[in-house]
Amino acid sequence: MTIIEQHAGWLSASESGPYSTYPSQTVHVRHSGELAVHVGLSYAAAQRAQVGIMDATPPFGPPKQFEPWVPLVYGNWLGFTVGVYVDEGAMTGWWFSQLWQ
Repeated sequence: MTIIEQHAGWLSASESGPYSTYPSQTVHVRHSGELAVHVGLSYAAAQRAQVGIMDATPPFGPPKQFEPWVPLVYGNWLGFTVGVYVDEGAMTGWWFSQLWQ
């Protein structure tokens, strides 16, 4: 198999009030084909910090929801959503995807 596309990014979030939004921030990426997605936490100074793949969209049917969020998905997907969550502090997470042929 050959990598035909690669994409990457990061999400940062901070929260200092009595309420936090879940997820704090998301990104949705559209692809089509054999896809591998990885996520990770690169910085955390918080009571709680989380990064993960929230869902992935198969060629047919509704998106597959992951609860708890997962660090890796691979297979035939049309897209995915990565989310981060932080409570009382700051964090940065990263994501990386490869489209294979």
